[in-house]
Amino acid sequence: MSLSRALLNKSLIRSFSINSTVCDQRNKVDEKFEQISKERTLNLVQIIGRVGHNPKVAGQDENNESNKRINKVVLFSMATNEYQGMGEKGEPKYRTDWHRITLISHRLQEYALNKVRQGDRLHITGRLHYDLVKNKSGEPRLVTNIVADDLIFLNKFNQN
Repeated sequence: MSLSRALLNKSLIRSFSINSTVCDQRNKVDEKFEQISKERTLNLVQIIGRVGHNPKVAGQDENNESNKRINKVVLFSMATNEYQGMGEKGEPKYRTDWHRITLISHRLQEYALNKVRQGDRLHITGRLHYDLVKNKSGEPRLVTNIVADDLIFLNKFNQN
């Protein structure tokens, strides 16, 4: 083997080891990116509808008998309508869905208790939350809540 060939092989080996290190680092970055991208999720709900009943307080700020702290939440229902086509007599048909809105933020709780009333038109942005609760007979039941992050009035305030 000639000297030039040996030098060429060493430089190729050195070049290969540098390139393989870069490739290994790039693979590690790609693996991290895949991990991060797998963990990304989105839980977002936006509804526009009318309030079904005045907001009410649920839960307490005190310790209960089992020594667990129950946080105060404000609950109300909202109705949304979905167009279902025309009826036999030519009248439009709608399906009404009822949504349970939960307010956890103290700022939103106070605002809702003071301002929101039955029949108000609201835009709610929040996230879905599922709870497993027991009904009066002790059977578990799945309850779907929309935990509101933002609340916007769509009707005008009375200027009186």
